[in-house]
Amino acid sequence: MSKIIYSDNTRTKGKYVYPNGNVYIGEFKNSNFHGQGTLYIKGKGEYKGTWENGKNVEGEYYFSDGLRYDDHWDYLVNNRCLYKEEVKNVQVIYGEEEEEKTKDSYMHNIYDIGDGYCNTDDQVVYSFTSHKEIKKVNERERNWIKNHCAKC
Repeated sequence: MSKIIYSDNTRTKGKYVYPNGNVYIGEFKNSNFHGQGTLYIKGKGEYKGTWENGKNVEGEYYFSDGLRYDDHWDYLVNNRCLYKEEVKNVQVIYGEEEEEKTKDSYMHNIYDIGDGYCNTDDQVVYSFTSHKEIKKVNERERNWIKNHCAKC
C-alpha cells in the first residue's frame, strides 16, 4: 500500500509513491497534494504543477527528453527538422537542407510520436536514445500517426 513519506516535521513536504512506480514529490496539506509539486510518470516524463486540496490547478508536462508539451505545439510545424551547417571563419551558418522528393529520401516516412519515432513504411516505433524497436503499430495507428504527428 502506498503512503506519504514526509520530509519535514510539519508534514507539508514529502513524497508519495504510487503502486505503478509513479512518484509525486512536493507539498502537502491534510494528506493531499497542495502547493507546488512534480509528478514523475515512470519512463514517460514529468508534470510540474500547482495543486489545491488534492486537485491540480495548473502545470506543465515535460516528456522524458525534456521537451515541454504545449496544447498549441509549434514543434516541427511548418519547419523541417533537417538543416545543414557551414562554417565560415568562426561563425556557423545554418540553412535549410535540400530534401529529395523521392520515396528513397531518408526521412520521408519518419514521424515524432513523443516517446519515440515511427517509420510508417515498416510500421515500427523506435527509441530516440537506443534506436531499438519499442513496438509495432497496426494500420489504424499508422494512419493516425501520419495525420496527427510531426514529420521529421
